[in-house]
Amino acid sequence: MSETPREALVSAADVEAFAARLYGGSCPAPVPGVSHVTACWRRPGALPTSPLVTLKINEHTPKSAEDTFALGFARARADAILVSGKLLRDEPTTTFGLPGPSAPALARYRQESALRFDAPLLVVLTRSGDVDPGHVAFADGPGAPRPLVLTGPDGAEKLAPRVAGTRVEVQVLEALGP
Repeated sequence: MSETPREALVSAADVEAFAARLYGGSCPAPVPGVSHVTACWRRPGALPTSPLVTLKINEHTPKSAEDTFALGFARARADAILVSGKLLRDEPTTTFGLPGPSAPALARYRQESALRFDAPLLVVLTRSGDVDPGHVAFADGPGAPRPLVLTGPDGAEKLAPRVAGTRVEVQVLEALGP
């Protein structure tokens, strides 16, 4: 196994070993709770105490094998991935499966070490219900997250007929109402 996941990791043990190196110590154990994963940057020359800036991921954002692994590692441990309808509208090609060449090893880690046997939920919060039922994030496939849209009564009325017969589930959350 390499020092970086530029070559695909193969086993759950490879994932654990790389995560331990990446995070400085032992592989962090999956724990209940919420994790927020974001790509951050600090301006060159800024003090170490300067705030980080969250990057919008697009074709101009620098990519690294370590970032791809960290995102996949977080997803492999997740019960649910929470996004907004706005994010889906702004990023029509964004997917939420396990990314990169190490996806098969991350899937093995998910089952063997994180003890998660089903794909995570992809929970979309939208007051308006304005999401594209054909968005690639809702596509089916091995390990693809199971889409659940939480919306208010008006959003559900608008969205439910558009997703009928698809794998997208819509639930009303009264707090998202008018």
